[in-house]
Amino acid sequence: MKSSTRPRPYNFAVRTAVLTWVCVSVATAVACAAVVMYDAVQYHRVASWELTVVALAVFSLRFALSQWDKITDADVLHRLRLVNGPCGAGDLARHLGRRRGPVHLSLRRLSQAGLVIPVDSVDGVVRYTCF
Repeated sequence: MKSSTRPRPYNFAVRTAVLTWVCVSVATAVACAAVVMYDAVQYHRVASWELTVVALAVFSLRFALSQWDKITDADVLHRLRLVNGPCGAGDLARHLGRRRGPVHLSLRRLSQAGLVIPVDSVDGVVRYTCF
């Protein structure tokens, strides 16, 4: 690994701000959906504002999840650049403190974007490297 593995302070501040916004967006989306469902069950009718709230909640949740995917992609790419050799999804997940599934999906997205390339397969585990 390269010597500088510490995240820079501004990266930490930006990541913290984005993660806070993602958490608030998810909480807002869940709260709006709960209010709409309560109102629909309580009064047995669907109003146009309820559909608008549901649509906004779905949009907010989808946007928050896409931001979370971008953060995961950036973390995976940064860690892969720090490693001197090829690395699999399990090793990257262990270093990042995350589960293997999201890291594997992130590697697939980065591979499709052309930022990482699959190098070899060891015991059925594909290992990736970056340029």
